[in-house]
Amino acid sequence: MQLLLRNITHHYGGRTVLDDISLTVDDGEIVCIVGPSGCGKSTLLRIAGGLEKPDEGQALLSGPEPEGSLNPLTYIFQDFALLPWRSVEGNVSLVLEDHGIAAAERRTIIADVLARTNLSDFAKALPRQLSGGMKQRVAIARALAVKPAIMLMDEPLSALDSQTRELLMDDLVALWTASAFQPATSHTTSTRPCGLAAASSFCLAGRDVSVTWSRSTCRLQSVSTGWRSSKPCSAASGTSCVRKPAKPTGRSPMSHDATRDVPVAGAGVSETGGQRPVPFRGGGFVHRPLGPVAPLVFLAILAVWELGSRSGFISSIALPAPSEAFGALGDLFQTGMLWKHLGASLYRLIVGWTLGSLLGIAVGLFIGLFSLARAGLLPLVSALFPVPKIALLPLFIIWFGIGEGSKVATILFGTFFPTVIATYGGVDNVDRNLIRMGQSFGMSWLSIVRKIIVPGAMPAILSGFRISLPSPLFCLWRQR
Repeated sequence: MQLLLRNITHHYGGRTVLDDISLTVDDGEIVCIVGPSGCGKSTLLRIAGGLEKPDEGQALLSGPEPEGSLNPLTYIFQDFALLPWRSVEGNVSLVLEDHGIAAAERRTIIADVLARTNLSDFAKALPRQLSGGMKQRVAIARALAVKPAIMLMDEPLSALDSQTRELLMDDLVALWTASAFQPATSHTTSTRPCGLAAASSFCLAGRDVSVTWSRSTCRLQSVSTGWRSSKPCSAASGTSCVRKPAKPTGRSPMSHDATRDVPVAGAGVSETGGQRPVPFRGGGFVHRPLGPVAPLVFLAILAVWELGSRSGFISSIALPAPSEAFGALGDLFQTGMLWKHLGASLYRLIVGWTLGSLLGIAVGLFIGLFSLARAGLLPLVSALFPVPKIALLPLFIIWFGIGEGSKVATILFGTFFPTVIATYGGVDNVDRNLIRMGQSFGMSWLSIVRKIIVPGAMPAILSGFRISLPSPLFCLWRQR
C-alpha cells in the first residue's frame, strides 16, 4: 500500500501550519518527518491518519490492503494513549475486541505481539507499573496486533532518555526487517532525529527536501519540485543508510571518565573526601497511612462537643450532648422502636439515593456525549442545583402526598444534581487522545463509550457519589 498526501494546507486561526504539502510513502519505506516544535509534524500525521481534516488537499491510500490486516492505517500516539485501568494485555486486547475474533485467537495474537516486543513477562502489569520505554513498546505491540499496512508514529520516542530511545529504535527497525512483520511493510514515522536516521527526513521548517530509505534504496525527493535521486544501500537491512556504528570508547560502563573528571554511573562512590550520598528530598507527595488518626479525631470532637454542651456553650436544644444522644439510642433499642425507625429511614435513603444516582448518571452522560443535550439541559441543571432541596418538600407533598413518595422524591432530588454535574465533568475530562486512539482503530461509537469514556469518567462519578451522599442524609434528618 501507498500513502499519498496531496497539496495539504491547514490553518489554526490565522496561522498557516501546513502549506501545500505533498508526499508519497511507498511500500516498504520508513519516512521520518523532522522539524522544530510547532512546525506541523503532528498535524500532518493526524491528517494522514484520518484524525483531522485538512483545510485544503487530501490524504490518499493506494494499493490493496494486506490480507488479514484489521486496521491498515494504524496510529501510535505521542503520549502512548494507554488505558490506565487495563493491563498490558488488556490494552492490546482492546483493539481486537470489536473485530469478532474468538477469545482463543485473541490470546494467541496478544501472546505473539508481546513476545515480539519483549513484554511477555509484563502481560498482567498496569501502565503505572511500567517505565516509559515499556509503555511505548505496549503501544507498538497494540499497533502490531491489528497487522497494519502503514504505521503512523507521532514523536513516539521524544519523551524518553537517549539510551532508551536508541534501544527502542533498534527494536523498531528489527521488527520492521523481521520476516514475521512482512504483512505490515509500509511505515511512516514522525520523530526528531533520534537514531532512526538523520537522513530519513522530510523537513517542514523552511526546507523542502525529503530523504527516505527502504531495504534496497535511499531516495532523495524535493517536495516542491518532485525531483528524486536514488542510490543503493550498502546493507540489506538498510540500517547503514541511516546510522553509523558507534565508536568504541575504550572503557567499561563501570569505570571513571577522565575526560570529564566525574564519576560514571556504576562506579564506586566513597563517602569520604567530600563525596556523600545524594540526600533524600521527598517521595513525590505520597501519603503515608496513619490509621489511628481518624478515630482519635472523632473521639476528640465528641469530647469537645460533650464539654461544650455541659458548660452551656453549646445549646442542648440545638445540639444535645453525645451522652444524651446515646441515652436516647439505648431507650429506642430497649423499646424495640429502633429497628422500625431505622428500617423506614434506610428504605427512603436507599431508594431515593439509588434512583437519583442512576438518573444523574444517565443525564450526565447525555450532556457529556451529545451537543444538543448539553445546550438544552446544562443551563437548567446549573439553575436548579443551588436550590435548597428541603425547601421543595412542601411541593413534593402536594405532588406525591404526605407518605413515603414525597420523602423519597426529596432525597432523589438532592442526589440527582451533584451526580449529573460529576458525570458530565468526568466525561469532559477523559483524555481526548484515548478517544482518538479508539477512533483510529475503527472502534464503534458504542465501544468507545463503553470501554473508554465510561471507565475514564468513573473516578469523577464515584467522587460525585461521595459529594451527593451528605445531601440525602441531611434531607432525611430534616424529615424527622
